[in-house]
Amino acid sequence: MQLRSQAVWKWAAVLILVFVVGALAACGASGDNPGSEAQVMSGQALLEDRCIQCHSLDTVTNTTKTPDGWHENVENMVLRGARLNEQEIEVLVAYLAAEYGR
Repeated sequence: MQLRSQAVWKWAAVLILVFVVGALAACGASGDNPGSEAQVMSGQALLEDRCIQCHSLDTVTNTTKTPDGWHENVENMVLRGARLNEQEIEVLVAYLAAEYGR
């Protein structure tokens, strides 16, 4: 009887492990991890998804900066908690410079 109980516990442990790994994989693909998407978002989508969480759209659209100015600004926001990877930073800066540059 004890051998059967051990086998049941082993199977339960395997099922729990499979469930946890599956849940972690699903969370990783949900967009909580910046840059986890196979395809990087457009600059406008990044602005609307990541920046507007803390700023109004007017804060951005009423500002003009050089490409270097936008890059410095975006890097500063990343240091303050904005969730952007290096590739997303470049896409966002290019968009901001094209739309709101001087």
